[in-house]
Amino acid sequence: MGGGQNVVLNFLTDLFKGDYSIKYNIHFFIIENSEVQKFLDERDYKNYTFVPNSPIIRILWELSYGTCFVKRLNPDIIYTYFGYGFYPRRIPQISGSADSNLFFPEVFFWDGYKGLRLFAKNMIDKYRVFALKRVAGIIFETELLEQKCNELYKVKALTTTIRPSIKVYKRVQANKTKMFEDINSPLGLFLCGWQLNKNIMLIPKIAKILKNMGIKFHFIITAPLEYSPIHTQFNDRVNKYSVEEMITITGPVNKRELESLYTSVSVVFLLSKLESFSNNIIEAWRFHRPLICSDISWARSICQDAAYYVDRESAESIAFGIKKLLFDDNHYKKIVESGIEMLNVYPSIAQRTKEEFLFLETVLNSNA
Repeated sequence: MGGGQNVVLNFLTDLFKGDYSIKYNIHFFIIENSEVQKFLDERDYKNYTFVPNSPIIRILWELSYGTCFVKRLNPDIIYTYFGYGFYPRRIPQISGSADSNLFFPEVFFWDGYKGLRLFAKNMIDKYRVFALKRVAGIIFETELLEQKCNELYKVKALTTTIRPSIKVYKRVQANKTKMFEDINSPLGLFLCGWQLNKNIMLIPKIAKILKNMGIKFHFIITAPLEYSPIHTQFNDRVNKYSVEEMITITGPVNKRELESLYTSVSVVFLLSKLESFSNNIIEAWRFHRPLICSDISWARSICQDAAYYVDRESAESIAFGIKKLLFDDNHYKKIVESGIEMLNVYPSIAQRTKEEFLFLETVLNSNA
């Protein structure tokens, strides 16, 4: 289940705990057979409509039947967690924005894409910028993204930053940890899929450097065992550097097993080129594990002193960071303690939901 859907489920959980569903007449547009539908059905809430899962088909639906349906509903405001709907302009829309690459044009985010795939990615980005300029309100996860959006695009929308919240699940023993519980080495976690943005392709080279230094270390990657082109390329690099014994690919981990997973490792990695935010950050802080992060402005603006920063392009820099944290207990504890302190600036789910509804009312009043 993706991070975006988890954010929505957190929102829904608090919405039904509080009096929001009573105070407001809320109609949901959802995907059929999704976790969101399951959540609503379990609470016998039937005030929803299915929309197409395909983005292109959904746009066509919005321009035709969806527009007619929204006119009949006649809502005061539309809130889309991530995205934009082609509905009547007279109805103000609020959208969340988590497309960090739009706000760092100096970074070639789609490096590795060519031809039609690159063209498609660029067209999607242009559509997202178009959407930012049409909505009445935008919610960001960091102040830096809000600032850059206003500087780059001079949007007319009201903007705000509402920091992410973290849901703490009752601890469940992770079945995945059984795959590496007998490994007699410190563990490092890449909680991600086969995403080039996460810099996973550098892992085999980092492992080789550590091996040559005589440092015991083992990488845990939660990417699926799908043998996609990226997965196959990764395996080729593992074989090239002869580090098979230093890497375990577990497949995706259930959210309820996260605490068990995090507390099994010594270090958490977030080596992305760009992120709007990442749950890896507050999860590492919550479970008292140090982060090794890309030394880039987006990461420093979020983590401040609560991460160890490395050159994400340099396997040597990353290997040195691992060595530093493994053998310098004071530095390790300092980063963990900074992470615990940073958690204080992040809202609970209830606080975040309250901030969202306050912003909805602010935008609605400004468009009255």
